[in-house]
Amino acid sequence: MSRDHELYADSAQGRALDRQMSGDFEVHWAEGVTPEQAAENNRAWLAMIRQADEQRKASSRKIIAAALDKMEAMCGSGAARRTA
Repeated sequence: MSRDHELYADSAQGRALDRQMSGDFEVHWAEGVTPEQAAENNRAWLAMIRQADEQRKASSRKIIAAALDKMEAMCGSGAARRTA
């Protein structure tokens, strides 16, 4: 049992976990970034994500409307309203 613990403590995963738990891990991608810059970057990413979501929703609505129009053309007036 104690041998298992020794193997874990000496493993790469164990060392990485020890660094994370001690707070010694490096965040190289954030070096030199001020909190203000990080906040601005977050706002920019969120705006981009919101815009992409809105575009997907608009595209989805167009596809649904086209499908309903096609259904009405094939099945007659009111068919799409009854199923939608």
